[in-house]
Parts: sequence; structure tokens; C-alpha cells
Amino acid sequence: MRQTIKIGMVLLLALTVSLGWNLVSNTKKNEGQLTKLTEEKELVARELDSQERNFTEIMQLVTDVEDQIQTIMEKENLVLSTQQGEYLDGKERLMKEIAMIDDLVVRSKEDIESLAGKLKTAGLKANVLQNKINRLTATLQERTDMIAELKADIATKDESLKTLNVKVGDLEKEGARQAIEIVQKDVQIETLTADNNKLNKVHFAVGTYADLKAKGLVQKEGGFLVFGRKTALTDDPAQEAFAQIDGRQFSKLPIEGKKLELVSDHPSDSFVIVEDEDNEDVKYLEILDAEEFWRISKYLVVSVK
Repeated sequence: MRQTIKIGMVLLLALTVSLGWNLVSNTKKNEGQLTKLTEEKELVARELDSQERNFTEIMQLVTDVEDQIQTIMEKENLVLSTQQGEYLDGKERLMKEIAMIDDLVVRSKEDIESLAGKLKTAGLKANVLQNKINRLTATLQERTDMIAELKADIATKDESLKTLNVKVGDLEKEGARQAIEIVQKDVQIETLTADNNKLNKVHFAVGTYADLKAKGLVQKEGGFLVFGRKTALTDDPAQEAFAQIDGRQFSKLPIEGKKLELVSDHPSDSFVIVEDEDNEDVKYLEILDAEEFWRISKYLVVSVK
């Protein structure tokens, strides 16, 4: 009996130990599963937070690139709307605008590359975002091509301006040369005109012998005593005693007096003396050939009685 009780007690003890071990073992197992689930939850939360930050950053990059492309288009329109005269006056400003466009293009390309990289590394499988990146890339390429055309157009304008400036410079030089020639010719003309006027300037004086002698223009010479003497010009007549006129405009000289005598020497066939039809005391000295008349002397002296 005691042996039986002893065996029973041993079995009871073994059962108790077994139950206790199982209980301890199950508790530890549950705790491990709980820890694993907690870690997995935290990992999922971190991944979701990372994906949210990546998505926010990607969308901000998309917005930045769209704004940059919009600015590029606005500046391109500003450059394209510039007229020829405005280009000449504001070229420096336009070149600054184009430089700003170039900077925006470079920045946009870098942002698009960064955007594509972030989309790949973020693990966001979004066809919409990828299509958006593709459209932004295509639009930026169109703007890049447009800028290249603008630069080529400006280069053409610059070349045309250089050619025009050379032509203007040549014209200015030619104009200056012609201006100098004109001035020189004007001087020559003035000189020739003055010389010609001087050559064609004639002097005349009309009066009685007494008046002419008093002015130092005439004198008696030749003959003996009062016989055979004739009136002649003095050797050095006073210039201020003569009236002056252009011989080309001197064709007819009215003279009052019953008789007149030409003291100065002039070819007889180069002039005529004509009486006035209404007044016999008025005579006219008409020059028939001015060149011949003034050939011997540029001084005309008429003595009247």
C-alpha cells in the first residue's frame, strides 16, 4: 500500500512538474510571438512613414519642376515678343533673361533626375507619377529646343548687327570723306568765285574834266602848251573815286551831257554811243562785247561837257 502510495505520489509529482513546464513553455512562446508582432508593427509603421515622406518630397519636386517650367515659358515669351528696336536697346537685359532660363533648365533637369531616382528608391509603384515625370521631361526638352532656337536667332541678329555696324562705319567714313571733299570744293568754289568776281570787277567814273581831275583820275598830256594836248588817265588813279560793278552785269550806262569822251582805252567795235530819243542831252554807252570792251582796261572813265 505504502508502495502504491509512494508510486502515486511520484506520478503526481511528475504530472505536476510536466504541467508546470508546459505552462512555462507556452508563456515564453506567447511572449516571443507578441514581441515579433510588435516589431513587425513598428517596421510597417516606419515603412509607411518613410513612404509618406518620400511621396510628399516627390510631390514637392513635381510642383517645383512645374513652376520652373512655367517660369521658363514666361521668359521665353518675353524674349520672343521683343521687337528689333527693343532688342537693340535692351540686348543686355535679354541676355540676362536667357541666362536665367538656362539656369532654370539646368535646375529642372537636375530635379527631374532626382525625382526619377526618388521614385525608384522609394518603392512607390505609381504609374501616374511616372507618366507625370515623362511629361515633365518631354516639356522641358521642348523648352530646351526653343531656347536653342532663340540663341541661334540672337546669334544671327548679332551677326547682322555686326555687318550693319561695319556698313554704317564705312558709310560714316565715306560720309566724312565726302564732307571733307565738299568743304574743300566749297573753299575752292569760293576762292574761284572770289577770283572770278575780282577778275570781272570793273571800275567806272563819269564827270566833267574838272571833276575827274579833282578826284585825281585824269590829266592832260602831250602837245605843246595848250595845243594838241589830250585827256588821259593818271598813272595811279585813286580806287575810291571809282564806282565798282561786275562787268558781266554792266551792259548799258546812261550819261547826261551834250558831248562825251571816253578817256580810257576800249576797242571801238565793242561799244556804241546812242542818244536818247526824247532827250538829246542824255546818251547811252552800250557795250556790245563785254569781254572785248574790258580787255585793254578794267577802268572806264567818261568825260562829259
